[in-house]
Amino acid sequence: MKKIYSLFLFSLLSIFLVEAQTTIYAYRTWQESNPTSVKKGPVKFSSADPSQVELIADQSRLGSVYAGTYYNYKWYAQVTQAGTQSALEGLYTIDLNDGTRTLVSTKGAHLVEMTYDYATSTMYGVSNNAEDLMILDMHTGETTQVGTFLEGETAVYILALACDVEGTMYGISTSDNLYIIDKATAACTLVGSTGVDAAFTQSMDFDRNNGVLYWLNNGDYTLYTVDVTTGKATAIGAVGELGDESLNSIFIPYIHVAAGAPDRVTERSVEPQGTSVRLAWKNPAIDAQGNPLTQLTGVKVYRNNELVTTVTAGNDQIGASMEYTDTNLSDGLYSYRLVPVNAQGDGGADSDDLQVYVGDDAPGAVVDFTVAQGDSQALLSWKVPEVGKYGGTFDPASITGYVITRSDGTTSETIAQPASATTYADTPGFGTYTYSIYAENNVGKGTEVSADPIIVKPADWILMVTDEVVIESGKTYKFYDVSGPDAYYPNSRNDTLTIRPENPDGLVHVAFKSFETDTWGDYLYIFNGASVKSPAIGQYTSSSLPSELESIESTSDDGALTFVFVSDIMSRYEGWEADVTVTDKKQNDLVGGSLKGDLYPAAQSEASYTFQVMNKGINAVAAADYAVKLFDGAGNLLGEKPGVDIESMQSVEFTLTFTPTEAGDYQIYAEVEYAADNDADNNRSATLSISVLAEGSQFVSVGDHSESVLVTPVSFMSGESLSETIYYKDEIGIPGGQLKSLTYPLVSVGTAYANVPVQIWVTETELENLEETSIPASEMTLVYDGTTSIATDDSEWVFPLSTPYNYKGGNLVVLVYKRSAGSTSYDVNFRGTYGATTDPKRSRYTSTFDDSEVLDPEAVPLGYSAGTLWPDVKLLFTDVTSGMTQVVRPAAVRAYPNPVSGILHIDGDGLSQIELYNCAGQRVYVSGPVTSIDMTACPAGIYYLKMITGEGVSEVKKIVKN
Repeated sequence: MKKIYSLFLFSLLSIFLVEAQTTIYAYRTWQESNPTSVKKGPVKFSSADPSQVELIADQSRLGSVYAGTYYNYKWYAQVTQAGTQSALEGLYTIDLNDGTRTLVSTKGAHLVEMTYDYATSTMYGVSNNAEDLMILDMHTGETTQVGTFLEGETAVYILALACDVEGTMYGISTSDNLYIIDKATAACTLVGSTGVDAAFTQSMDFDRNNGVLYWLNNGDYTLYTVDVTTGKATAIGAVGELGDESLNSIFIPYIHVAAGAPDRVTERSVEPQGTSVRLAWKNPAIDAQGNPLTQLTGVKVYRNNELVTTVTAGNDQIGASMEYTDTNLSDGLYSYRLVPVNAQGDGGADSDDLQVYVGDDAPGAVVDFTVAQGDSQALLSWKVPEVGKYGGTFDPASITGYVITRSDGTTSETIAQPASATTYADTPGFGTYTYSIYAENNVGKGTEVSADPIIVKPADWILMVTDEVVIESGKTYKFYDVSGPDAYYPNSRNDTLTIRPENPDGLVHVAFKSFETDTWGDYLYIFNGASVKSPAIGQYTSSSLPSELESIESTSDDGALTFVFVSDIMSRYEGWEADVTVTDKKQNDLVGGSLKGDLYPAAQSEASYTFQVMNKGINAVAAADYAVKLFDGAGNLLGEKPGVDIESMQSVEFTLTFTPTEAGDYQIYAEVEYAADNDADNNRSATLSISVLAEGSQFVSVGDHSESVLVTPVSFMSGESLSETIYYKDEIGIPGGQLKSLTYPLVSVGTAYANVPVQIWVTETELENLEETSIPASEMTLVYDGTTSIATDDSEWVFPLSTPYNYKGGNLVVLVYKRSAGSTSYDVNFRGTYGATTDPKRSRYTSTFDDSEVLDPEAVPLGYSAGTLWPDVKLLFTDVTSGMTQVVRPAAVRAYPNPVSGILHIDGDGLSQIELYNCAGQRVYVSGPVTSIDMTACPAGIYYLKMITGEGVSEVKKIVKN
């Protein structure tokens, strides 16, 4: 009965929580599923359904908010500098409706959490190190330390902070506990464990209308309520549609007045009239709790914090406009507060009083203040203020000068200018600066206004910011990340830059000179055209310059290139430097592209190759005006095709064929022949090396996996890598031959590399696994020692062996050493398998990220341990020894030949019958379960082995008898 009663109470509580939906505001700073392009900014959601988070304003390009709270109709928030988590930009107020920020102050230390205490009218916060209780002055931004969080003598690290309406302060610590905190000393008294892992930044706040404490834990992206008597946290639900949104600065709006008291007046205005001041406003129509207002008795008018009068208002004036004139005032500055009142007490009031000047006034804001980019200059311009700062009497001729303030986010400098000035050219050196200005007269300092931040840089620099840049022909521009040539780029960037040529017949050309990014999460995307909807050229993340970036040229009709750079919140690196120029199109210009095809064609068989031709000229080219041809290295014509009509900036792919007559190694290339071509130097493809195979040559594929492996046969995540793999003799399935090449199938290549140093050794072994040891290079044959390239459109990585290996039919061991090419990425994926825990540990691997460390191919054993991970491989053999060759191997059973006889061995579980058919479909052998078949008397040819299990399942395998 007790259990049923408890369940009934829980049901009532659940119904109460659903009915008492609370609107919670917060600031989105991160999202696990979308870390690099999440829309950051102010949000709101219902406490009953935290999965539905509404973005108020996208502020992804602005600084973030990690600490903030609500007081008196305003969201007070500390804003960090864009791209940082702890460099303070300033204290702002944020509009709850549209997210507009208003700067309060740039002073103070950075906090990670804030709360307002109505009992002491004080705003508190937690220091950036989570160690100290702080007080923040909401008018000046200044912060002062109260004390260090301690439980007795033990340090406590507070992540979330909140005060209830009576003034009791609570905090949740890194130890997952709820504490009561002494506001005078920061001493902590344990309440109890939340039962939840409190990780990363946190925020919590009371709904002071009903006393419920809400806690947003960014460790698990979940909204909780917390029992302040036990500390126990109860989950409401995950935050966001995917349940992975990181929110900070949560609060529930609350006005600290009696229930039923009026809400604030709106549409406030103040106007000086000689020695009088006219005040106007609109009475509230709701009470401070958001209910329709039923009673109003008047509006109190405070001047300079002293009550002047109460303007009488009846119930018929609820929601109506009213005004009051304050008379017989001497010259000076006055502030006015308007507080509506009824029988329940004083209502709400804005904390920013109306200010007005009676008599001669200080200057108002300058007009049309702009800051433009010059050549290593910031060009400021403005017009004389037209009104007074507080609406008083103002004569523009009274201005005595202007004060300009330049800030780089860390330091500020003031620059005085005479009263006659309306422009100023500032040369502070490269950087991002914010400028503000105010006028002065004998009354005092005028209204200060600011312009958006501006990057001061040389005119021939292009920086990676969201922008569109038009460049001239005949000039070379420098292209850098946003931090320029001598600093690391910032975190949390998401910028889109389009570079287009001024000349409509121009093509943007970019040649990167250096490139270094955080390969865990920072990417540069490049698109062939004037928008991100243009065809993608590639995405790049690397610790040094990928070869593909050494020369990139637009082939779009608009001649533009678009760049998108995204950086996460983690490490920062030096970025890049590139030269940007315009290639002006020629009238007639056909360009020969890549030549691809069979690298190992058979003698006396037709080989096919594709050749891409692009028209980079202004004029269209007719089919009759050109042809494409295939040549060998000596210039002998192998094949040709007539042209096809091709429009400007369009590409056509041709298929060229020829029949090699003899085995051997050859070089071939393709070329466009076009008499009217203005640039014949770009008509030819790169030379392609091919090996024509003689009879007795055979490819053997070991492995046919769909998995992607990153670290073997080589790792492009590290500067150097060594991997060793055993390929079993029954997987290879031939009795012997000359191993001429190794080919590793690719899943994808995101970044191309040229001239990667690689060494490959092979040998044979009796070992079945590498658990105890590995084979050093000195006991193997060096079959490849050179450099090779890998391109984004490659489907396999081919190594023609400089020294063929005489394979004798054993377990083949392959050791691959990728020497440091100074480049790393995470987007070169090979086909292979990670294997199962029950598989033999047939491979070993090691790597280094430190360019100063050199790996040792003689190391025994290699790496820390053996593993089941191995890459698929395709092996080319020539002079294959006579015998039988297994072409396809079963998964559940195995069939493999004896290298020196005609015995075909068979093993596997559950076999009930073996049948052998010749290529004509005639059954030549049938038996019950056996372990071998003697095929010595069988003539050479193709056979099919049918293996039937006890369940009636059959597998057919193709067998070749040589």
